[in-house]
Amino acid sequence: MNNPAITVIIPVYNAQEGLKQCLDSLLNQTFRDFEIILLNDGSTDDSLLVLQTYASAHNFIRVIDKKNEGVAKTRNKGIHLAKGEYIVFIDNDDFVDSDYLERFYNAIHQEQLDIVLGGYKRVNQDLKTLFKQDLTQ
Repeated sequence: MNNPAITVIIPVYNAQEGLKQCLDSLLNQTFRDFEIILLNDGSTDDSLLVLQTYASAHNFIRVIDKKNEGVAKTRNKGIHLAKGEYIVFIDNDDFVDSDYLERFYNAIHQEQLDIVLGGYKRVNQDLKTLFKQDLTQ
């Protein structure tokens, strides 16, 4: 695989419960030119096993197992390992819409931007939106 357009960096710490939803949302992206770096930050649950299962099924997913150093150092390690032209950070308990990466990629290219910040929404267990923050311009 040539260098991807986007590297998605996900620090993981004791997140086995939400990881599948997070990773499945990335696997369903309309934009396909990306890699995922999953950094297990010393989890004591079965997070590493979940990560390894996804990585064994998808060659664009890399798993790094490391001692616990906190989210900032973990993200920085991901930056150093990234092969993509752009970097997207996602938390291990987040999940994204299927056009998430495509919208960011198109925005940065169409507007010739240096950085793109997105909004977010909080949802409950039934996926009902509790709060929504849109960032425009």
